[in-house]
Amino acid sequence: MLAALAATTGCRRGEAPRYLERVALADTEAIRQLAARGITADEVAAGAGRALAGAAGLQQGPAPEGAARFLARVSVHRADAVVVGSDGQPVARVVVTLELVPAGDAPPVREVALGTEPLGSAATGVDRALRAGLQHAVDEAARQIALHLQASAKTESALVRDLSAADPATRDHAVRVLAERRNPAAIPGLIERLRDADPDVADRAVGALAEIGDPRAVEPLVDLAHRRGGRALEQIVRIVGDIGGPKAKAWLETLAAGHPDAEVRAAAEESLEVLRRRAEPNARAAASR
Repeated sequence: MLAALAATTGCRRGEAPRYLERVALADTEAIRQLAARGITADEVAAGAGRALAGAAGLQQGPAPEGAARFLARVSVHRADAVVVGSDGQPVARVVVTLELVPAGDAPPVREVALGTEPLGSAATGVDRALRAGLQHAVDEAARQIALHLQASAKTESALVRDLSAADPATRDHAVRVLAERRNPAAIPGLIERLRDADPDVADRAVGALAEIGDPRAVEPLVDLAHRRGGRALEQIVRIVGDIGGPKAKAWLETLAAGHPDAEVRAAAEESLEVLRRRAEPNARAAASR
């Protein structure tokens, strides 16, 4: 799979080659646990470099003039030698954050991934499983980074088409890149993704609509808040308050006046106060004309 992906995400003709100049590791408790089992920091860094080379076509070493330069950061958050897997069997489990940081002002791409591997019976089997679980996690994070780089190279019309793709990962990265670009033209497609079959994509669409801040998103977000309830309602109250507009104000006033949950009422009041403060300069400007 990685080889096929490299063919689609590697540099196109005319694009600057991508170079990974360095892989940095965070000093975490999990990385120390791995070192105690003989899995060194150098080995972790080398694995991350190989994964990014295979998935995203990044060459390693000093970049020549004109090349796109990157730094990678690896954080190992968990390195559990024995846990119960989804099938009830013991596995090793490793959780990794892989971040690709481009030179310049472009934002980093950050992915969190989980890797598991069935355990062997001896201690060497545990070490082997941890090493394999680590590489599975790094490979998956690198694969997601490659998908994001691929999405970032697309036009906005292509990304809007990707919002309806069959593959949830393609939809997810399209949502993320559209959120970064903050183009209001993406609003209708993002609203459709609020009902996405993949809950992660739906959650990402909420964040994208919050980033763009277009009032057209208020009614669909209100509908979603009532469908979900609970903590999601509180979150959407704050997002709707940030977007603002007459429909947002009316809904927040209704919640503040009569919602049975005190925390929701408080969140609505806070959002209304934000709207009031935002309206004051406009009111003063109108009065001075």
